[in-house]
Amino acid sequence: MPSGLEATSGDSEIGLSWDAVDEADTYRVYRSTSSGIDVSGSPLDTGVSSAGYTDETAENGQTYYYVVTAVAEEEGETAESDPSSEVEKTPFSDPPDRP
Repeated sequence: MPSGLEATSGDSEIGLSWDAVDEADTYRVYRSTSSGIDVSGSPLDTGVSSAGYTDETAENGQTYYYVVTAVAEEEGETAESDPSSEVEKTPFSDPPDRP
């Protein structure tokens, strides 16, 4: 399963990065507005090929929780790892420039 999940806040976006998993072909990103994400639900995105992702649908001021799973495909079978540890982030608007 992915480890080292980190998140950075931006303006209407959250950047995620994690440690690559050797056996993973792709990753799935899950998002929730409450802690304790259920990965049996629909992922925010699938088929993420690198150990990083930018959520550009995040709304400023809303707290989001994320986990990532690794997906390995072999002979038409798909195996999904346990989820990473959860991270919490809130996007923000840039403050106005002050003189």
